[in-house]
Amino acid sequence: MDYKTLLSFGFVLLCTSVLVDSLQNATAYSSGPTVSLGSNPIANFTQTCSNWQTIFTNNTTQTFIITDVVHAYPGSYVASLRQNGQSIFESRDNHHFNSGLAIQPGQSIECYNNGYNVTISGHYVH
Repeated sequence: MDYKTLLSFGFVLLCTSVLVDSLQNATAYSSGPTVSLGSNPIANFTQTCSNWQTIFTNNTTQTFIITDVVHAYPGSYVASLRQNGQSIFESRDNHHFNSGLAIQPGQSIECYNNGYNVTISGHYVH
């Protein structure tokens, strides 16, 4: 073997090793927001609502977004929610909000549903 063939073979070997060394492992990055309450800041609260019972008080420093209201016997009784004495929701049916109802820190939500359960669910945001 002459020196040109040996140098060519060495060069191909060097290029191959550099190529293999430059390959990186695939890693997944989280696609959702990073939140201080962990990876799942979802919460729900249930209350038997007969005479404007407090269903939820936001005792955190983050805003809570109500995304769903589910009540016993949908279609029969009107479930109502109010904040600071003002009505924010009234319906005979269960409801999913596209943008949600924002509950600021320190605020409370009261419910009324003829003595039946009401469940609210949502998530905390920054």
